Amino acid sequence: MDNTANPRETLRETIVERMLDGRQSPTELAVELGLDLEQLAEQVAQPTVRRTFTQMVWLSEIRAQLLVSSYRAMAAARLATLASATEATELARRSCVDLLKLDLTAFEMPAESEPVGIDEEAALHRVLESLGEGGIAA
Repeated sequence: MDNTANPRETLRETIVERMLDGRQSPTELAVELGLDLEQLAEQVAQPTVRRTFTQMVWLSEIRAQLLVSSYRAMAAARLATLASATEATELARRSCVDLLKLDLTAFEMPAESEPVGIDEEAALHRVLESLGEGGIAA
């Protein structure tokens, strides 16, 4: 049995590993691998690489949904507290409402041609921004 790795597959694996690591820009990665940007782009466009990135995006979406889902129960409780408080902050209230209104489609693998919903992405972005500002704990 031949134990030598296919150089093209090894290159693709290295590209995927380094891009997922996220520490290098595409230009830096191309220089490290002795490629120009066009050659790097050609490698990334290969079906196996694209499929890997699609699956990693899906995995990241699941992780984000799990994170947001864990905050939904807290948001509901916080919203009930805010409703009875005399001095509720608007940012905290809106953050809770946004979390509760998110329509999460958990664990559905999107078709490769299916675009990400702009409304869903914008809502998630608003929620994550408000979490970064301490909106839930306010």
